[in-house]
Amino acid sequence: MAGPPRVHAIIYSWPAVHRQAFEIAKQIAPHVHRASVVACSDTPVQHEAGLEVFMLDNSCYFGRQFQKTIEVFDGDVLLQIAADTTADWAAVARQCQMRFQSVPNLAVWSPDIDGTTWPNQHVTLYNTDDPNLIGIVQSDCIVWALSRPLVDFLRTLDFSKTPLGWGIDWAAIAHSYANGGRVMRDLAVKIHHTLGTGYNREEADRQRHVFLAALPENDRIQLLMMYGVIDARRR
Repeated sequence: MAGPPRVHAIIYSWPAVHRQAFEIAKQIAPHVHRASVVACSDTPVQHEAGLEVFMLDNSCYFGRQFQKTIEVFDGDVLLQIAADTTADWAAVARQCQMRFQSVPNLAVWSPDIDGTTWPNQHVTLYNTDDPNLIGIVQSDCIVWALSRPLVDFLRTLDFSKTPLGWGIDWAAIAHSYANGGRVMRDLAVKIHHTLGTGYNREEADRQRHVFLAALPENDRIQLLMMYGVIDARRR
């Protein structure tokens, strides 16, 4: 990328974390091209004037939030942040921008998250000359960043098949690898997140299978290889 990419940070909020979401947006806004919040609530949400907030009803989970995100995304890089996280958000924004400017063909970037289903020992594919940058087969989508071409592809998918949102990260990563993109985790940036879900995991996994079955054939082939890497790491 020739110049600094325009990063659009979009924070996901729900009733338990609205205040935290608005604080993240306030902290990161001076360091990005645009900062927005996608908030789920059945009642009006009070926030500071000037903060861009897109409202959804509280029945919406990650799948609908992500669909709204890629509808409103305006930039070169989408930096998506779940509000139940803590970090130095200025540092996150700067590092994200720097990596997309300096790493060729970077499609997916993720910081190092301490509360994730996908720890480094299970998802590392290769090391790089930079000890803080590793190639991975799963980033999780708690805090991650996507290139504009990848977002453009994701806009073609049917998110009604995965309202709980499982499979979106797999689809993004598989498509990246199938098309020469790089998927990296940045160990120089730390995120704290408490692991947990508030929905039915079996139903979420069923939706994931349906959603991913509709991917292009080359992407599905990449998925199988990604699963194989994780299975081998877990043995």
